[in-house]
Amino acid sequence: MREIKVGIIGLGTVGGGAISILTRNREQIVRKLGFPLDIAAVCDLNAKSRTLPDGLEGALVTEDWRELVSHPNVDIVAELVGGTGAAREMVEAAIANGKAVVTANKELMGLQGVALGRLAAEKGVPLAMEASVCGGIPIHAVLKEGICADSVRAFYGILNGTSNYILTEIEQHGKAFDDVLKEAQRLGFAEANPTADVGGFDARSKLVLLALLAFGARVEPASVPTEGIERITPTDFRYAKQAGCTIRLLCAAEATEEGVFLSVRPSLIPVTTILAGVQGAYNAVWVKGDFGADTFYYGRGAGPLPTGVAVVSDLMRVARELRHGSAARVSPFSFTDPRD
Repeated sequence: MREIKVGIIGLGTVGGGAISILTRNREQIVRKLGFPLDIAAVCDLNAKSRTLPDGLEGALVTEDWRELVSHPNVDIVAELVGGTGAAREMVEAAIANGKAVVTANKELMGLQGVALGRLAAEKGVPLAMEASVCGGIPIHAVLKEGICADSVRAFYGILNGTSNYILTEIEQHGKAFDDVLKEAQRLGFAEANPTADVGGFDARSKLVLLALLAFGARVEPASVPTEGIERITPTDFRYAKQAGCTIRLLCAAEATEEGVFLSVRPSLIPVTTILAGVQGAYNAVWVKGDFGADTFYYGRGAGPLPTGVAVVSDLMRVARELRHGSAARVSPFSFTDPRD
């Protein structure tokens, strides 16, 4: 069978991880799909001057994303640059050109995902976004398919690995927030500008996206009460320990008769609960359903290879849909009619 061709926009951490998996694990991917999944083109602002990953021999290398999304040999476009400006243009242009889209962009999907999903449905192409939340945890697949028969009442999550790493270090070693943040930046766990992570905004984008999947409810991110971890000190952890608790940046979502309520804030977590054991740069989601009761999902929330697994798994799923003509097999947001 003819191979399915992929175009990747963004050769940073996630893009590099996805390329590594596509090339190093190519034989097993072919065995699972029954046909090859190959890289036809890559795009990056500095593509011509940077050292490219192995495995791109013969691929188009360009610094113009428009060239990639209109390339006749590209079947699936992977948008891995982030943000909501140029990234939205990329996704819209790819869909307009009849390309399937895979993205890891939680901010864009949280803000504009429903509109982009409708565009994809009108064009008859798949849109997939597993890597946008929780890195290597397949939480989208869980909510869309794994437990889709259940009625989710609430879920609670640790959705930002940077914040969880910082809180764990403060708790275990009694270090000040600023000192741990500098260490996290040196180790690559935190960005040079860490505001989105430590301020709770990254977690908020992910929470809004999961609420859309769990409840079919669209929530404006700016309306979600959000507090970061900048003021947490070793003293806070000492008091928490006296109360039999630890502190985590908790994302909470509950569906009630009055509506869906979301929040992101540092919270006291009893040490007897499973969420209290989530340490370092790991993520976790605890889902409470009407029928299936409690289920729990745990894994690395970031990093090139865990997140790359999510991207490539999406590419494989979309490739199957393209090959077998079932682009609308499952709505990208679980519900066919997300509501405000």
